[in-house]
Amino acid sequence: MNQESAASTSAVSPTALQRPALRTLDLRSLPVEDAAPSETQLRRQKYLFFEKHCSEVSAGLFLSGDYVAKNRETLRQAGVTHVLNCVGFICKEYFKDELTYKTLYLQDTPAEDILCVLYDCLDYIDSALHSGGRILVHCSQGVSRSATLVIAYIMWRSGKPYDEVFAAVKAVRGVANPNIGFTCQLLQWQKRAASAKSRMRMYRIASHCVHAPNYLVPKLITPPKQYPNNTHRDLDPRGAFVLQTPGGPTYVWRGEHCPDAYVAAAHRAACHLRKFEGAGPVVEVRQGKADCERSG
Repeated sequence: MNQESAASTSAVSPTALQRPALRTLDLRSLPVEDAAPSETQLRRQKYLFFEKHCSEVSAGLFLSGDYVAKNRETLRQAGVTHVLNCVGFICKEYFKDELTYKTLYLQDTPAEDILCVLYDCLDYIDSALHSGGRILVHCSQGVSRSATLVIAYIMWRSGKPYDEVFAAVKAVRGVANPNIGFTCQLLQWQKRAASAKSRMRMYRIASHCVHAPNYLVPKLITPPKQYPNNTHRDLDPRGAFVLQTPGGPTYVWRGEHCPDAYVAAAHRAACHLRKFEGAGPVVEVRQGKADCERSG
């Protein structure tokens, strides 16, 4: 090879070796008419569809989200007379001058204790229906909190298990889906109700939550492992307690310094145990007094 040809070979410019520029492929320009919707899109469409639905899951019992709860015409067409609002910190009592309301402050988290308000809610729903009313149970979207309470009511009224009732409710309202914590609690309640007369249980009366400090509810006490039979260790003279005995009375224990509101809440809880679990007659016991007072 002569010097001239060698020089020409080694003189190739760097730009000549670069790849040719390629156009950026913009997928947004492609037609999407025939593309199948994604799972996220399908879920969104489903939620939007049921958002405006006032779903009648049982005769006179409706389930919905906030969109329906604040639509007076939709409620009027459904004949709604009572409302159970599960999310008072989000949804207002929109028509409190026209309809009867009960408002709760439930978080949609697995840790939320829904059993402590369950019998209050079932009693409210049952009273509304038995008075000839029609009731809407709603939360933000009509998916978890309100669905849990509706499922629980139908379980109690029909005697059917959770799986069967959940399937029936979901067939009417396709987005109904209690969170895992609520599901576990309903299964626990189903099991507990089956053995209600065979085990002793104790409840303390306490405020439901910071949003409703005056709403007093029964909260189940788990006896400490080191003292499984000494439930008296949990008794506080400032409080009220409910003791459900197997095959015996249901005791309302009233502390020496207990406010009347707590005693009234304890009696209400005891009456609910009678109604929903077949517990024994209610007997009030006052701290420091030997006499017992039977109240039902």
